[in-house]
Amino acid sequence: MAGKEEEPKTEARDELAESLNDLFTSVSAMVKSELQGTNNTLELLEKMNLRVAEEYKGFGDVAAGLRVFVEQLKKKSGSFDEYVQQIDSIEQQVTQFEAYDKLWEAELWLSFLVGCWEPPPDGWFKLNVDAAVDSDRGLVGFGAGVRNCHGDGLWLQVLIKLVWCITLTLLKLRISSSGTRVLGMLVYRHWSSNWIPFM
Repeated sequence: MAGKEEEPKTEARDELAESLNDLFTSVSAMVKSELQGTNNTLELLEKMNLRVAEEYKGFGDVAAGLRVFVEQLKKKSGSFDEYVQQIDSIEQQVTQFEAYDKLWEAELWLSFLVGCWEPPPDGWFKLNVDAAVDSDRGLVGFGAGVRNCHGDGLWLQVLIKLVWCITLTLLKLRISSSGTRVLGMLVYRHWSSNWIPFM
């Protein structure tokens, strides 16, 4: 009887062992298939990386060529900077020349006015009032000057609105004065002419 009881236990163990064996076989097959899929994905990524590397190999050559080109441009830009500095210097000289030209024109006009100017009698002064307009810039300037009978400028008051109006000659004649003394002589003494007696 003991032999009959052992046979079912052995059969049960064999079935359990077979079931466990089937389970482990299935799990190992599943893990193997997952690993195979991962391996296939990695192989695909490797092939894609190799293909991208081949495609970008040409871009690397282009980038190296561009780098050389940029370095050459950088070397040439040094000479361009020299040209720009020369152009700036020429532009500054032209601006100065235009300013000198305006001063020269003003000097000629002043010489013409002084040449036409008639001096007052001995012992008298002459008051001259003049104005100037620069239509290009929309600026205005005016001033008044006093000269003696010899034509020497004794007093000059200019409202500076035009820089080119004040020439070197006018700057030599400029004296610090408000001009109220001359205007007072004109107003309070009621002179009928532009002659101011020497005081």
